[in-house]
Amino acid sequence: MITLMSIITKPLNPKRMFPQQYDKQSYIHWHETKFTADAPLLVKLDDFRTNLKTTTLDDLEFLGELLYYIIPLCKKEYKIQTGVEFEYAIPLKDALKQKEGLQFDFLFKSTDSIINKLWRKNKIDESVNVSNIKHNLTDLVRTEVVCSSLAVCNFISQRLITGNINLPSDYELTKKLAEKIISIEFEPEMKMASGYFAYHGLVKFTSGLIVELQIYSSLTNTWRKLSHKLYEKVRLSPI
Repeated sequence: MITLMSIITKPLNPKRMFPQQYDKQSYIHWHETKFTADAPLLVKLDDFRTNLKTTTLDDLEFLGELLYYIIPLCKKEYKIQTGVEFEYAIPLKDALKQKEGLQFDFLFKSTDSIINKLWRKNKIDESVNVSNIKHNLTDLVRTEVVCSSLAVCNFISQRLITGNINLPSDYELTKKLAEKIISIEFEPEMKMASGYFAYHGLVKFTSGLIVELQIYSSLTNTWRKLSHKLYEKVRLSPI
């Protein structure tokens, strides 16, 4: 006979224990119960990030080379079309020079942010774990380009789409582009993410690496720096 007491004391099915409100420790417990091979999760994710930093260097250096070639061309074209010059910054180059610095580390999604993203993904479909994380999280590696205005951001995002990249056929960069990159795609409009607006693109490499490339204005960049800590606190909070 099934009694009320037996129902109360019956162990909960781990698959039904998914924390509906985000709490880091609760989620880690659920994840390690669901995906036993991922335990201890914090250690596995730290190791994953360390490996990501070493295995992506060649692709990131090429992306930096590509941006430093294409964006000056965009500047010339934009001046011809509009009569206006714009300024830009490509932080990737400086980040790659200091592989032990914070700027380099910031290229890679933090362990806390990965855990939060795993919670959001698994809340929809309980299938994302360390073994398939590269295929499910497209912002594990991210970089940006900062420009003078929103109009320039739009202009550059369009010129960086794979089919719109125009390089000399005999140029070494053209050969590398074909070898290394499957596609570069941007969303047609700016969207809100991490508390600020940007044009979001995905650079997909033949190695399997995906880099999120954001293009935003100088003003947006200022707001991003001011709001980032607050946004992270709110997004990662269990409240």
